[in-house]
Amino acid sequence: MSKRPCSINPLTKKLFSSIFLTMVFAELGLLISVMVDGVIISSLLGSENMAAHGLLAPYFSAVAGITGVFASGARIRCANALGKTILKRRMPSSRHLSGF
Repeated sequence: MSKRPCSINPLTKKLFSSIFLTMVFAELGLLISVMVDGVIISSLLGSENMAAHGLLAPYFSAVAGITGVFASGARIRCANALGKTILKRRMPSSRHLSGF
């Protein structure tokens, strides 16, 4: 059996590259914000408060991840509903699409 090289759809490749860049910048922004939070908390509030922040940071990240999943799902549902509305406006009678 010969292995075929994996061909990637150009549209998929373009979308992946644009999303990849967005995600890299989002992660860099998150990293910078965590560093700034650490500097501000440790310099203004002290080491005990910095330790408390460090202990609670994973919980904050988990909550942010869960809300991100729900937000993505809501965005998809809104886009689908908007697309259906646009299709209904363009084709007022969808009876001819079903073939009956």
